[in-house]
Formats: sequence, C-alpha cells, structure tokens
Amino acid sequence: MTTVTGVKAEVPNDVIEMLTSRFGPLTPIGVGAWSTAFRFQRDGDDWVVRVGEHVADFEVDAEMSSYASASLPIPIVTELDQLAPPHDHLFVCVSSFAPGQPLELVNPGDWIGLVPAVADLLQAMQAVLLPVGSDAPLWSQALQSVGSDDGRLGNWQAKLRARPLQQAGYDAAMTRIEELVARPEVAGVEPTLLHCDLINRNVHVDQGVISGVFDWGCRRWGDHLYDLAWFQFWGPWMPNLDARLLERELISRWGEAPHPDRLSACLLHIAADHLAYNAVNGDLAGGRELLRRLDDLDLL
Repeated sequence: MTTVTGVKAEVPNDVIEMLTSRFGPLTPIGVGAWSTAFRFQRDGDDWVVRVGEHVADFEVDAEMSSYASASLPIPIVTELDQLAPPHDHLFVCVSSFAPGQPLELVNPGDWIGLVPAVADLLQAMQAVLLPVGSDAPLWSQALQSVGSDDGRLGNWQAKLRARPLQQAGYDAAMTRIEELVARPEVAGVEPTLLHCDLINRNVHVDQGVISGVFDWGCRRWGDHLYDLAWFQFWGPWMPNLDARLLERELISRWGEAPHPDRLSACLLHIAADHLAYNAVNGDLAGGRELLRRLDDLDLL
C-alpha cells in the first residue's frame, strides 16, 4: 500500500513516516512521472522535499541552482541523500520553495502581463553557455535522438512499432529532422541552456512575477529556440498562453524572426519525443493528437 502514487513515482507509508520524523509535518504538493513532492517548514520558511528513483534528475537540479538569478529563479538544492535499505532505490532532494501557481493556469489577461517576464526567462537561459569541457552531445545529435538515455522509458521502440500510424509519423518527423540538421544554420547554433519542459507545472507565478523554475530533468544544451517552440507546439493545449505574444516580444528584442528551419527542427523533435513517451504510457489518444498537431503546423 502507498500513500501517494503517480505515473511512475510512489512513496511507501514507512518512507513518509521517516520523512515526517526528519522534516516535520508534510503537505503533498505534487506527483510527477518520476518523483513526488511535499512541502514542510523549517525555521519559519517553506521548503520542498522530493522523493524519486532517478537521482540524476535531482543532481541536475542541484547543478542548475548555481545559475539562479532574478530572471531565472531556480530553487536552491540544499540536501541530496539516498535512503537506507530497504528503500535504497529512492533518493531525497530538499530545495527552497517557490510559491504561486503553475504558469499554464494563469488567465489570458495575466499572461499578457507576464510575457515580458517569460521573455526575460528565456533570454536568461540563452545567456547560459555550454560549460567548457562538457560531454553533452552536439545539438545535431540531440535532435536525432529521443527519450531518456537512462532506460526509464524501457523498450519504447517496440511499443511505438505496435502503433503503425504513430510509427509512420515518428519516422517522417525523424527523417525531416535528419534533412534539417544537414544544414549549417541548424546544426551550427551555439548551444545554450534549455529547460525543455516549461509548461508542465514546472514554472510558478506569484503576484504577477515568475517565482520559480524547477524540475530540470529534461535539461538539454542546444538551440535556444527550443523553449519558444515548446510554447508554440503545445499552444492548442494551453490556449490561455498565447505563444504569438511571446514570439512578438522576443522578435522585438532580437530584431529578427526565428530562423524557420531551426524552429521547425525544434518543433519536430518535440513531437517525436512525445510520440515515444505516449507509446510507453499507452496514451493512444495523445499520440493521435500529436500527429494532428504536426499536420496543423505543416511540418511534414
């Protein structure tokens, strides 16, 4: 029996009891695919403790703490531990709390006022260059791979093959990406920090400002247009977040429109990545929606 469960995340009762004895009363605040989060108080301040099997996600969050700024308010990770047997497959990550509500829940009127702050956020990430000596894959390589490299999606290829229509859409998207990355303007971009999951309860807004950007488990280094493409691709699912307003704001700052081939490569990768993810989760309807979105964007 578990007290809190998610798609993948689950926290046994005895683990919750252990965490309560360590941190005090816990309030569940979120269940993701890979971890479960609780809020607790320490010295009058709110903190977050997350529990999950994938320590690499927490390690990335700790690394990202060093890039925190006013425009990029990343919670600060203060503790990262492995639990003792028999729960040594679980890890615990403690970080500062970001108040507010998820960005995707703001109303259209509030979104208009938030657009400059979101543009500041994207530009703050764009200013973070790939660290010297990093072993991150080239952007052209990253675009031609999907899913996680730690095996958490299992044999997604076989599950996707069981869906011929979605497999065909995936193959077409990857073929198109291969064509695009052969172009220097796509492959030759200077890699900068990408979040790659900004509208999935991972950005909080409080009193008209962005209060936190967290869960960096999907972090990549590549074309800064990817996070703009994220807003554009998921537009029909988030109609209150008008991506056109965000693009206009960024164009006014850049002095030019996003390069169409670079943007297309990002949009195609988002679709291909999620066709794989939805196949693993058995989300047939979601896969069909992805194919319709590719068609609406006229990307294939």
